[in-house]
Amino acid sequence: MKSNNKKLIIGTVAGVTAVATLVGSTALVLKKKKGAYKSKRIKKVSRFWRKKVKD
Repeated sequence: MKSNNKKLIIGTVAGVTAVATLVGSTALVLKKKKGAYKSKRIKKVSRFWRKKVKD
């Protein structure tokens, strides 16, 4: 149980870091070129989050 909990925490931290990186890179890209790319990226992220929340 304890090791499982640790894994979960590490996974959550990794997930948050990944999302923060994604959001950061998305923000950078948005500044460079607004348009279709932005909505695609955001949709991908939100879909990923919905999957994560359901699990």
